[in-house]
Amino acid sequence: MIDFKSLNTVAVGEAMVELAPVGGGHYLRGYAGDTFNTAWHMAQALVGRVRVGFVSRVGQDALSDAFVAELIADGVDVSGIGREPARSMGLYLIGLDGVERSFHYWRSTSAARLLASDPAALTASLTGPG
Repeated sequence: MIDFKSLNTVAVGEAMVELAPVGGGHYLRGYAGDTFNTAWHMAQALVGRVRVGFVSRVGQDALSDAFVAELIADGVDVSGIGREPARSMGLYLIGLDGVERSFHYWRSTSAARLLASDPAALTASLTGPG
């Protein structure tokens, strides 16, 4: 959603912990997801000109804390990110077969699954801060 009067952009969706193979049976941890990727890239391209927010739900664990800290450091507004004490972020692992990639997901109990469970909170995340 873009509000051209206020120059606010808010992306709504799920971010997941990504494990990408780097060789030798080792994986690099990152974060990804369609709407998250869009918000992150917009924040980098429009730094200082537009407030870019990401609305989602994450856990209250170390991975979720690291994700939120990284967003803040990268200039993404995290005021729309809620916390779920009994859940964490979804996870996916990239598998490689030569050059073909496959994806293995663990997200059925992710915190983001509860994003729309509180319509009032979701609406507030989309309309503020102004």
